[in-house]
This record gives sequence, C-alpha cells and structure tokens, in this order.
Amino acid sequence: MKASFLDLRRRMREVLRALERNESVTILYHGKEKAVLHPVRGRQKAT
Repeated sequence: MKASFLDLRRRMREVLRALERNESVTILYHGKEKAVLHPVRGRQKAT
C-alpha cells in the first residue's frame, strides 16, 4: 500500500488494516518515497 502524509492523518484506519494484513505501507512525501512501514510479526502482547 502507498500512503501520503495526508493519508496517515485522514485514513489511519485503512493504513492499520493494511498492516494487520501483513502488508508493508510506503509513505510518500510530495510524491517521493520517504519511508516504509512493516508489520511486526511474532510479537506477544504485554500482560
């Protein structure tokens, strides 16, 4: 999935759902790739 900084603000729910589906999210700034978010795998919840 690709998302701009504006998408992060307005559509964070969709970004989080993509991460839950184990998709990487590429962050764009002025149309250029700036970062890639990867889902964390195998991490346990703290009790």
